[in-house]
Amino acid sequence: MQPKYKRIILIFACIVLALLVSTPLIRFGDFSKNYESPLSDKDILSAEEINSFLEVYIDYMASTLPETVVSISLQNETDFPAPVKRWFFAKGWSAKRFFAVEQKIKKLMSIVTLKNNLEANRKLKAENPSMGLAEIIKQQEGQLKQSKYDEQELELIADNFDHISQFFRNGK
Repeated sequence: MQPKYKRIILIFACIVLALLVSTPLIRFGDFSKNYESPLSDKDILSAEEINSFLEVYIDYMASTLPETVVSISLQNETDFPAPVKRWFFAKGWSAKRFFAVEQKIKKLMSIVTLKNNLEANRKLKAENPSMGLAEIIKQQEGQLKQSKYDEQELELIADNFDHISQFFRNGK
């Protein structure tokens, strides 16, 4: 074999080896709850799934994946590259479900915030009726009526609001 071809084969082998080494392996023997199926509108988040999400979220934020995912979303691609899929698979998640759960948690957090603000405004109005909060309260009530959510999920998020918001702020 000519030295030129040997170099090409060696370079190709190094590239393949580098790809294999840089891709996380699946966790063998870890048969805990898997979150690999897509999130449907009927799926209700459990405390176990939220905790699993937050654990993976820490690793996700510490990795280089956020830059990759941002570039994917800026390019309007509908699917994730294989290394991203493998990374999430190794964590027991599908990338699509992970980001769907993230969006659902953030939506539920905004509803909790809206409910808290509405309650605070109602108290202020009761204490001082001339404050002019009637229109704001009416708008907030309208927003709340339009929001679709499961009471069980909302209660779970509300009970852990400070803890969850800390994860989104700090990634810890």
